[in-house]
Amino acid sequence: MIKVHLNRWATGCWRGACAALVVVVSLTGAVVPVQADSYSAYVGAHVTAAGLTATFFWNTGQEKFHIDTAWKAYLFQQRNKTPAVPRVGQAAINGDFPTSFLGTGHEGVLTFHFVDTTTELLADGPSVDEVVYEWDTDPTDFAISWSPLGSSTDAMSDFPLAFIPPGPYPYEPIIKATPYYQGNPVVILGVDDENVAVGVATALVPEPASWIYCVTCAVALIGCRRKLFVWRSGGR
Repeated sequence: MIKVHLNRWATGCWRGACAALVVVVSLTGAVVPVQADSYSAYVGAHVTAAGLTATFFWNTGQEKFHIDTAWKAYLFQQRNKTPAVPRVGQAAINGDFPTSFLGTGHEGVLTFHFVDTTTELLADGPSVDEVVYEWDTDPTDFAISWSPLGSSTDAMSDFPLAFIPPGPYPYEPIIKATPYYQGNPVVILGVDDENVAVGVATALVPEPASWIYCVTCAVALIGCRRKLFVWRSGGR
């Protein structure tokens, strides 16, 4: 009987510890290593960050840090490729990239740019006459499933397209921008011969107050304490 109660108590504490770990990771800013040498790895960094935020393991500050770090690593690898890749394509949200804070229900404007991999500033690039935008609005499965969002042929205004994040928090859309010229995708071969003319950005939705994490921690501690009480009282 005592062994049964000990097992139950241990199980309760383990569950509590797992829940508390979520809180600790969220509050301490712990992040996973970033390796974004290729376009696929860079997109993967967006997916990982958005997924961990959507499942409440990270907050948007950690998500932004992870994606920004991946962006720096991505540019570094492209400019150090042999031969060097001087330009990459990039989507911007309200003029910001690779992330931008945009509240649920608030309209944002997408644009497309080429970025110098050395200066990290906007630069000229290949000819473009249309940009097609796609997005993934549910990162909880840690996988990409692109859906059509829209397109723009307004080259004078950097191919703008208005959109509204579907929400609610924490469903933050990852957006891909593919440039075209005369009906064909623009291609810039980067690391691993992937097309780095295509750009991605993530619309960060400001999270609710940190009471979510407090509630999670409180529930975990209550569960652990209850198991301890049951064990001490002999199961009554």
